[in-house]
Amino acid sequence: MPLCKIHHGFLQTVQLLLALIIIGPLLSWTSLAAEESNNPISIEGQVQVPQGITLSEGLDVVLIKFVLDPSGEVVPAGPVGRTKTDDTGRFRFEDPPRDDRAGYRLGTRFEGNLYSSEVFFMRPEQQLITVDIRLPSTSFDTSALVFTESSLFFESNIDQLIVTEVISVQNPTEDNILSTQSPLLMELPNAHENFRVLEDGPETYQQEGNQLRWTRGFPPGDTQLLFQYTIPVFLGSHSLQKRYAHPLDRVSVFTPAKRLDVNSSQLTFQGNQTFGDVDFLAWRAQASDASLLEIRISNIPVDSRNYAFVSLAVFLTLLLAVGWFFWRRMPRTGLVKNS
Repeated sequence: MPLCKIHHGFLQTVQLLLALIIIGPLLSWTSLAAEESNNPISIEGQVQVPQGITLSEGLDVVLIKFVLDPSGEVVPAGPVGRTKTDDTGRFRFEDPPRDDRAGYRLGTRFEGNLYSSEVFFMRPEQQLITVDIRLPSTSFDTSALVFTESSLFFESNIDQLIVTEVISVQNPTEDNILSTQSPLLMELPNAHENFRVLEDGPETYQQEGNQLRWTRGFPPGDTQLLFQYTIPVFLGSHSLQKRYAHPLDRVSVFTPAKRLDVNSSQLTFQGNQTFGDVDFLAWRAQASDASLLEIRISNIPVDSRNYAFVSLAVFLTLLLAVGWFFWRRMPRTGLVKNS
């Protein structure tokens, strides 16, 4: 299913792109147009952990190279080195392959999350580069989290509305915020079925009726929550009511073009958007003090066999109405008693 997914490292990618565009040519000139330098180089640093956390074993540290492709986009050229930290978190790369016009970043994984260093370059005159990877501290203050964007994707099946929600949550702090003590709460629509979370394990959420509780970590930057459910519909339409804990003007609605009809006085049409190979129609919710978004979705495909009883009921109703009409018009005859 095509989804409008925003990568949480977008800003870092932009910085890397600008750095490669601006610094890359300068480095290539100073290296006399040589693509790779033969000068040996070492890279050392430390995985810095928050106070109170110890590394019981070494962590894998990967050196990743980034280059500009022919279209001018930043693409990873793959890992070019790998090493392990000692029990203090220190690591060292000896004479890794170097490209004076490429950008580099160090990455490691800790407790299931991926952390990376700042972008750096291997300048021709350098023989030693020191780069650290900082692991964020842990916080349980979920009030610092900000809902920046909520997207509703409507698709359909026979007698069924398929809803995919993409929620962007921003952590503006430098801490890794855990919602295990104060779960992040969301409300699901009534009568939803077949609920499932995409790209997250079952230990990161709990669903009870219409309430969704997130018990997971939110690293600094943007995190996306993706989940999907279906809603059974009657006679090809459904009136959806969705309550939000943030302003409605952060809500966008998408549906494949020429398939479903969306109607709501709270939405403003934004035009067409293409995700993958699918053309979507897009709406944006209007700013409002209300927290309840109401949308009517129609033109959902139906199985006519499921509504045979409706036709039978209509036929019997008409038959009874005709019978009643003629019965009322029939002449009345009976015995007349003499007074």
